Amino acid sequence: MKYKIISYSLDEVGANLLSSERNGVNEEHLKIEIKASPINDFVEPPKLFDNEVQMKFSEQPSAEHETLLDGIIANHDGKPARTTKKLQEERELVFSVLVNMAHAHPLLKIENPGITGQDQITGYLTSIDNWVNAWKRDGNHAPLIAKISADAVDLTNPYNQFLNQTVDFEGNKTFQFLIGRIPTNPFL
Repeated sequence: MKYKIISYSLDEVGANLLSSERNGVNEEHLKIEIKASPINDFVEPPKLFDNEVQMKFSEQPSAEHETLLDGIIANHDGKPARTTKKLQEERELVFSVLVNMAHAHPLLKIENPGITGQDQITGYLTSIDNWVNAWKRDGNHAPLIAKISADAVDLTNPYNQFLNQTVDFEGNKTFQFLIGRIPTNPFL
């Protein structure tokens, strides 16, 4: 099996960027950039050494694949990825605090009429689990907030009444309470 190793000096990393935008090599972020590219199936994860980054192609790369890799390297800014395992764990903790706070809230812990033994907040958050998990994974709060907002105006949603009940003296509704506690900073 033929393979090819391509090495880049650290000076080549971020070469297309202004010097103020260059932050060296962030190996985790570089792996994500490569994984998201069309060359992912042909190249192993990058290896970082003291003075270079090495990429090993599993087969002889085409000129197009080498050009793609050159572009990824030249545009790599060295900043951390939007998400890391640590950030995901921190988001999980933030959401756990929100859920615990909601469970202690006298109006949010009312039993869900259609689900035995489950309060409305648990039922609702379970129903939007995909959006919650996406926020925990990548930190992008917009789809989760959009989902909660859409559910609050959808009269056919079984949680519509729950989402629109007043939960505090200021007149905030359940959906406003939830949205107001989702951190908007993806890096926490």
